[in-house]
Amino acid sequence: MENIKKIRHRMRELTNVQGGIGNWNYDNYMLGMYNGMELMLSIAEGREPVYKECEDKDMLYHKQDKVEPIGSVKHE
Repeated sequence: MENIKKIRHRMRELTNVQGGIGNWNYDNYMLGMYNGMELMLSIAEGREPVYKECEDKDMLYHKQDKVEPIGSVKHE
């Protein structure tokens, strides 16, 4: 049982990182990744998922050239 609590805690931490500004709203792929992680976490926690939406497409970071997502590789 303790191991399950640790796994849920780690899943929550990872979902929180993906839910940070510049990650979830970098592009539609990253938004989908967050929402998938939120779905898995909500199942593990026995609750309804709280999905993020990006209604204003200008809010997507890659459209504004502000940041690269964490762990990205520049292609030249």
